Amino acid sequence: MKKIVPLLIVVTLMLILALAVYRLQLPVHTPALTWSFTTEDADGIDAPKTTVLLQIDTQKYTVGTYAGTCFDRHRDEMGDGEISGVRCWWAGGGDDVGVFSEQGKMVLKQRVLDEWTAEEWGVIGDFQFLRELQK
Repeated sequence: MKKIVPLLIVVTLMLILALAVYRLQLPVHTPALTWSFTTEDADGIDAPKTTVLLQIDTQKYTVGTYAGTCFDRHRDEMGDGEISGVRCWWAGGGDDVGVFSEQGKMVLKQRVLDEWTAEEWGVIGDFQFLRELQK
């Protein structure tokens, strides 16, 4: 009996270690983010309006409606912690909307953009929190 107890302890510890190693090797789920846009034609005077939708895996979100047309932003245009983003632009101004990873959560943020001119500096606003997104 005295020899069986240490053997059981060793076997139990080996099983725990094996399960921990297995758990570390499991693939981490990376959510699939898909942006889509629906643009209402302009009347020739006013800017077109584009509704931005975001799908994360199977969950769908209506992000908002923005002036101009919208498109996916390139990775090198994204900020720290930003996973994915879009830009909506019309006549020298627009908005960036992005999905950020913050403290293990995904959040949606927006910032205002204004084009530079020869006389004035443009504006690249700070991202402002819009809402938390479910994973």
